[in-house]
Amino acid sequence: MIGFIKKTCVILIGFVFFILPATASANIEVLFQAPVTYYFFAADDGETLKANSNPSGFLGSMELTDFAGLGKNYSFGLGIDYYTIPLEDQINKITYSFANVHARFPFFSDLLSARAGIGFGSTEIEGISKDSFQKTEATQFFGKIGLDFSEEAELILSLHNVFAQIKKKNNSTLLEAGGILLSLGLGMKF
Repeated sequence: MIGFIKKTCVILIGFVFFILPATASANIEVLFQAPVTYYFFAADDGETLKANSNPSGFLGSMELTDFAGLGKNYSFGLGIDYYTIPLEDQINKITYSFANVHARFPFFSDLLSARAGIGFGSTEIEGISKDSFQKTEATQFFGKIGLDFSEEAELILSLHNVFAQIKKKNNSTLLEAGGILLSLGLGMKF
């Protein structure tokens, strides 16, 4: 996981230092969100994983606003998500990590903005069953609504549609780990 975070940070730093000087009128917005709840999808056989408690972790991104002079409500962003969901058995948990790209655009007024994006990453079981399952690829599509409450800050609500199946080692059994994530956070403009 540390390697994933390092690679993503290098991309974000490169984004700031190489693209930002090319657009003198551009500003940076940083988003920090916390996962609030996660609902697992039902598997083909009807079985559904159950969470023991709410997810923990973070969702973070950085945006370049007013990109190429398009205006303050248009931006392009990169981010990372890392969160863990404790399972009902209380000895295992599922961890998700994503690298994301998204775009921001106005939504009904200057006070509201919408973001749409996609993320690619991985999911894995942690805990006593870790050796029984493989780390597998995961994808997510997400939408975010931002409500400006000042010139420098906004409240962010997001909904993530996660597609993930964890494969059991030594056979073809798949554990449905996909679901819907709801998160809440703040955006700060610089």
